Amino acid sequence: MSTASNWLWNFGIGYATPYLVKTGPGNAGLGVKVFFIWGSTCLGCLVFTYFCIPETKGLSLEQVDELYNDGIKPWQSTKWVPESHHWAEERRKSSFANIENSGNADRSVDGTRSLDTNVDNGIQKGENGENVENGELRNEKTDVV
Repeated sequence: MSTASNWLWNFGIGYATPYLVKTGPGNAGLGVKVFFIWGSTCLGCLVFTYFCIPETKGLSLEQVDELYNDGIKPWQSTKWVPESHHWAEERRKSSFANIENSGNADRSVDGTRSLDTNVDNGIQKGENGENVENGELRNEKTDVV
């Protein structure tokens, strides 16, 4: 859609400019004054962009949706921080703190830490949350420890 409109406007400008610049019958004879037409169009686009199009650089689609739902004015959108950003930052800090404070409980045989979220104290969780030890499925309710 954007490419088609770009081609359409380029064709219109390219077609109209010679008639606007040339002198003689059937022409506008503006010469270099045609700049004021194109310059005022560019100025109008600049004003429209500043007041009507919010800044979405670096935002995910969900955050852009949140931006529109919050009703933030486009000229204030550069200072807006999405709530999901706060949540993600806290989650990231919490994850790093858990990894750093977990000690040796989650170390594998080769000494590296496991980042698998399904591993809890060396017992791997199955699809439905059942414990799996040594490749065998164990049911906590029926197994006696």
